[in-house]
Amino acid sequence: MTPQGVILLGLEPKVGKTYCSILLIKALQQARLNPGFFKLVDTGKAELSKSDAAQVARACRLQQDPAEMCPYVLKQPGPAYLAARKSKVLIATQTLSERYGWNFATHSHMVVEGSGEVITPLMFEPNQILLQEDVITRLKLSVILVVKLTTAAVNIASLSVHYLKTHGINPVGIIVNGYNARSADHRDTLGMIERFTQTKVIATVAQGQRELNCRVPLPQLFVRPDPLAY
Repeated sequence: MTPQGVILLGLEPKVGKTYCSILLIKALQQARLNPGFFKLVDTGKAELSKSDAAQVARACRLQQDPAEMCPYVLKQPGPAYLAARKSKVLIATQTLSERYGWNFATHSHMVVEGSGEVITPLMFEPNQILLQEDVITRLKLSVILVVKLTTAAVNIASLSVHYLKTHGINPVGIIVNGYNARSADHRDTLGMIERFTQTKVIATVAQGQRELNCRVPLPQLFVRPDPLAY
């Protein structure tokens, strides 16, 4: 099966999606693959050079043009749909599909960073609603969830996985950020996340870690699971 892309969805703000994207891309590069990066919408960025796409391109030494890595870089801060409304920008599925397709055509694997959290309207107007999950389905992306290791992690992860599965999206795995393997509490929490979500923790990231601690082979992340599995 030809690998598709994976999209990293954060389960709360400031969870570390961009950093985890960088670590995943570097892991793919170390495996002698040719990964690329893409982001649907970036908000609160005064200029392209300060965008998440530009940050990833610099950190991973990608040859992609940041302008092609993210079709919508908006100066207005906040959720995508509000930033688009205030900027008078129409976020179009066709544009996202075409730009993603151009990037995917020249890379063996694509790492996509989601906008906002799991439930994210990209457009929310009286005559047009576009949800991030609609784009995920359109682009045939596998979903990886990024959760920060906090006391709320089990609850947030469980609710997020339940929501996605009820909408036909079966996440391929979870990345736990801020994980300390020496902590018995952290090990318990990781186990509970897997138990209550019925989803594998495929990687962990410790504080200050510069490599992704993968718990499954990288190719498994790019195979879409059965959307009907629960």
